[in-house]
Amino acid sequence: MRVSRKLKYLCLCCGLLLGILLPLNAVAGPIQIKIATLAPEGSPWLQTFNRINEDLKKSASDQIQLKIYPGGVLGDERDMLRIC
Repeated sequence: MRVSRKLKYLCLCCGLLLGILLPLNAVAGPIQIKIATLAPEGSPWLQTFNRINEDLKKSASDQIQLKIYPGGVLGDERDMLRIC
């Protein structure tokens, strides 16, 4: 199975985010990262996000977790940018 550049980039970003947020975790409470995507439920993207979420939960003792909004439930790309 070939890993795409986008997936490698996503994993790198998550790793960097973990490195930044874990020291802050001692001061704050649990951290929830929200990700909205137009990818439908069950797609390879969502499967990858779910695997990353499980890895985060294990490695960070449930202190970091992803909240995933699949299938454009928050609207189209323009709506998602406006919400952020």
